[in-house]
Amino acid sequence: MVPPNRQAWHARSYNATHLGIEFVKRDPSVYTDVLTDEQYRTAAWWLRGQSERWGFPLTHETLPEHRDIQGDKIDIGSGFDRSRLEWWINRFAQ
Repeated sequence: MVPPNRQAWHARSYNATHLGIEFVKRDPSVYTDVLTDEQYRTAAWWLRGQSERWGFPLTHETLPEHRDIQGDKIDIGSGFDRSRLEWWINRFAQ
């Protein structure tokens, strides 16, 4: 965890303007390894808190994946399900 007054090096030219989440997979060598519900739930909880703290909406547009902003970065792989993350985010909004 990098404090908000510090800059993490996670997405090249976006480091100063974007928050980053690093998911740990059970087996990093398996590109399709899926994340757990606990990982999605925790990420959604953290994102909800950051959204309230910094005043940005939690939308598809404001939650880009690495591959959306840095084409050569595909580390999360096909095991990431954005719709599951969005479901958890919406659940915390209720």
